[in-house]
Amino acid sequence: MCSELPWKRQSQGIKPPWDNNHGDLGKHFQSLLNVAVQAKYAQCQSIQNAMMYAGRRLRGGEESRCLEDARNEGATVIEAMQRCTGEMTSTRSPLGVPRGNVNLIDETLEAAGADQETRSLANEMFGEVTIRAGGRLGVDATSKPGSLLGRYETHKATAQAALQDAVQEYRSTGTVSTETLRNASSPGQPMTIAAVEALATFADDPVRGPSFTGQLSTAAAIEQLTWECHEMQNKLAAATANNQHISDAERTMLKEHLEGVQRELLQVSQKAVAAAEHRRAFDALMEEYTKVMNVATRAGISTPMRQIGGTMPFRRQQPAGYAR
Repeated sequence: MCSELPWKRQSQGIKPPWDNNHGDLGKHFQSLLNVAVQAKYAQCQSIQNAMMYAGRRLRGGEESRCLEDARNEGATVIEAMQRCTGEMTSTRSPLGVPRGNVNLIDETLEAAGADQETRSLANEMFGEVTIRAGGRLGVDATSKPGSLLGRYETHKATAQAALQDAVQEYRSTGTVSTETLRNASSPGQPMTIAAVEALATFADDPVRGPSFTGQLSTAAAIEQLTWECHEMQNKLAAATANNQHISDAERTMLKEHLEGVQRELLQVSQKAVAAAEHRRAFDALMEEYTKVMNVATRAGISTPMRQIGGTMPFRRQQPAGYAR
């Protein structure tokens, strides 16, 4: 509880060692300590109040549903009040059955007929909102930190491999099959033979080739992840809207939880864009460096042999004309 914070007790009576001399410096530090303690205590109080409000809101909805169920079962008013206003040992699941613990996202999708693969994907991307009965109602909202970023990195690696396969097929056969083009496409942007031909033209360029492939795979990964999130959110929204067993308080909790997921998706997109901007700046540097080395080589100027290392995608490759 916030009232038991040790910092609060310290600010109310226990003086720090530097205050023994009652000097101006000690008073200054004591005032700073008081401000810090008050801010910490206010933050704790805000969190505690928000949790209490969510619990009261949820309990109010559960009591209303309990009274409705008791009335439908033929219980008297007194019996219904005794049953529904005391300790709550269970809460109604989106599946329409009473349970001690309810996994709101998973059971809402299950009630709508979603298969196990869809429900597992939703858990990986969104986490879960669990309602616990047994005396006082409690809510645990869990997320999977880094899950969206991990899916973005997987999509990017898959897209990059698909582009490389398309380029290799084009260079070997002079064309690209429909299946290969489909594998290299993203939800909103189909891959074309002309684009693969353009990539193949720069395949041996250690600067522009990996740069173009990286930019395309980054865009495809962000698009794929965005489509996945929106599609899953739409499925959950439809499942929630058509389920009469979900209370208004539970709908609000789901909405707030998904807003957090949307913020995480935006952060992943911003990180990817920032990384792409840095990559383009590096590629521009290396492209200019290659031009300078080519001019030096044509002029017969000898340059020292150096290894370009550490930074993707060049690895051990050298710009054309360098140190010849």
